[in-house]
Amino acid sequence: REVLPAPPIAQRTFPQNDEVAVFAEIYDDGKAPAHKIDIVAMIRNDVGTIFFKNEEERDSKELEGKRGGFGYTARIPMTGLQPGAYVLTVEARSRLSGNPAVSRQVRFHVTDTNSR
Repeated sequence: REVLPAPPIAQRTFPQNDEVAVFAEIYDDGKAPAHKIDIVAMIRNDVGTIFFKNEEERDSKELEGKRGGFGYTARIPMTGLQPGAYVLTVEARSRLSGNPAVSRQVRFHVTDTNSR
């Protein structure tokens, strides 16, 4: 209730006049030296055109040396997206060298506002 405006659902089709609320958790084991974490959320279509991009930076110092995670939230309006298929990607990458990015991709569809 504290991070999303409504209960979570697995809906993957949204009308153009809707807004999608995203919540992701990025975990850190707390063992590495202090570092920054870059979090990027993007919406792309099937040919790779980016329609939404949000970038945030977090600092491992926020965890005070403990294991834990960072919450990431975003509210993304579907306004401006044409009906069709899209992919939402949330990616996190530590700035420590040699650490690969971790990501989650979710495919969804946007429909015409009047077709719902």
